[in-house]
Amino acid sequence: MFAKTCEVFELIKPFIRRTPLLKGDSDEGIVYFKMENLQFTGSFKLRGALSKVLTLSKEEKRGLITTASTGNHGLACISAFKESKVSGVIYLPGNVSQYKLAKLKALVGESGVKVVGKDTAESEAVARSDAAKANGCYISPYNDTTVASGQGTIGLEVIEQLKLEGVAPDNVYIPVGGGDLITGIASTIKALYPDCRIVGCSPENSPCLELSVKAGRVLREGEFKNDDTYSSGTAGGIDDDSFTVEACSFLVDEWIQVSEKEIKEGVRFMFDKFKQVVEGAAGCGVAGYTREVVSGGASGGVSVVVCCGGNVDAKLFAKMIS
Repeated sequence: MFAKTCEVFELIKPFIRRTPLLKGDSDEGIVYFKMENLQFTGSFKLRGALSKVLTLSKEEKRGLITTASTGNHGLACISAFKESKVSGVIYLPGNVSQYKLAKLKALVGESGVKVVGKDTAESEAVARSDAAKANGCYISPYNDTTVASGQGTIGLEVIEQLKLEGVAPDNVYIPVGGGDLITGIASTIKALYPDCRIVGCSPENSPCLELSVKAGRVLREGEFKNDDTYSSGTAGGIDDDSFTVEACSFLVDEWIQVSEKEIKEGVRFMFDKFKQVVEGAAGCGVAGYTREVVSGGASGGVSVVVCCGGNVDAKLFAKMIS
């Protein structure tokens, strides 16, 4: 995957922001925060969407390009469609909020949005089916190696930025949902720094990928805790055939589950310390790092925390930092 990441990095560079790496204070070595909340569209997802769309074949571009998302991946795909001058359709479930529906329609118009199914699983199934029937392409939010390679470009930037600081990474803390982010970054970091410790950070209320890796198979609904969480961007199940389960089994060195209280504290820390607005998923990574520092589990050295996004409702953000 490392070679693919280097390849797509050159393709997507003109369309992405090289996000800052902010240095923080720590009693345990040095810590940096990679601020993907400042990426165009407000999250890391733009990298993966561009990586996929810009490498589609001519045949796929002539067909129907679809995705299913009410969040960061949907916004990223809309931007990628525009930058690559291709048409795509965002599939949304019937239970999508009217606010999100109106926002997406304002970005892509009526023809770029299709509401179908009672929930995300059903809308995704239809999006996959429609793309296949039209000889097109369904863009998965995470279960796609090209998408993950795009996310891996974060790792390339981090390495370049740390070199300017005269240091190398010893620990990297990454929020975990479907696994595209941690797989991409870990593949990149491990290719150049094989001894660097990769730590996956999940909410206690929805740790599907971590538990699936430990079980050696994808856990289905009902086999793992899947409650409401401030880290909505990492919540929920994963595809039965998700490549990220096997990949994470050898790329991730440690797993940490964080509480809702810790997620809130992570979000509040980024606001208090750096005046940065991050979403709950980003708070997971901060909380994972903080947990290790407090418990004494951190190995010191140079740590990097990936702050994956900042698309958060104002009322929810106010609640998290209160």
